[in-house]
Amino acid sequence: MVYVELLVIEDLILNYIILLSVGLLLNRQTKFKKIFLSSVIGTIPLIFLFLNTNQLIMFMISISFSLIMSIISFKFE
Repeated sequence: MVYVELLVIEDLILNYIILLSVGLLLNRQTKFKKIFLSSVIGTIPLIFLFLNTNQLIMFMISISFSLIMSIISFKFE
């Protein structure tokens, strides 16, 4: 039995911590709202794990959402 809400909250927290640490390591001045919004968008590919999708499609979705997350939180620099 999988509790989906706990999985989403855990993914949201992990995405937030990863983006925050990358921002600190790169010395980027980012707002916490942008990082949180990017973390929320990063939880969307989690939905595709419960669907019957091809592994290649899942990989492409993950890569595209990772790019979207980094552009939202750190702009295009």
